[in-house]
Amino acid sequence: MVLPVEHRDAFHKLAFAQLMVTFDQEHGMEAVNKIKEYVTKLVAYRRAHPQPDDFITSLATTEADGKPLDEEVIISFFRQLMNAGGETSYNGFSNLMVGLLTNPEQLEAVRRDRALVPAAVEEALRWEPPVCQALRTPVRPVEIAGVTVNPGDLLAFNFTAINRDPAQFEDPDAFKVARGSRNHGGFSFGRHICIGQIWRAQRWSRR
Repeated sequence: MVLPVEHRDAFHKLAFAQLMVTFDQEHGMEAVNKIKEYVTKLVAYRRAHPQPDDFITSLATTEADGKPLDEEVIISFFRQLMNAGGETSYNGFSNLMVGLLTNPEQLEAVRRDRALVPAAVEEALRWEPPVCQALRTPVRPVEIAGVTVNPGDLLAFNFTAINRDPAQFEDPDAFKVARGSRNHGGFSFGRHICIGQIWRAQRWSRR
């Protein structure tokens, strides 16, 4: 998506503010409505003036059953991707930088050997995942640690705890680029695994 340069700072603030709707409903909803207004105008403009290799143009010109996608569908999809691909990306990058800057010898190792970058990213996802919790309910009764969980029961999975399981990771609280393990829960598991996992797998397969 190509935004006018002069709009980017304001758009970034709105994108972040909408995530606060759970904690500050008034300001969160104000940001949601402003983003909706902005994207509605942008979709209309891109339909009239399509641009190559532009995300909004792709959504604005996509058809389902011979009809353009409804604006509400486009806006909802766009906002979902903003949350999934925006917050997680800058949180994940920030966590990676904290890990490297607080371990200067590992930062220097990555600087010397750029082949360590993928391992550093994986370790950051394990050490401090950008999304810390997900909610799930089972489709059939299942026993976990001696407790029976039934369909309709709500489970909260803490990925930080999963990723620091001492039975799975030696010295789990330490940030170690050399570990580079992909066997972590940073992208969740099963049918609801983050689609970013697919991109990640493709990137690794080309190395």
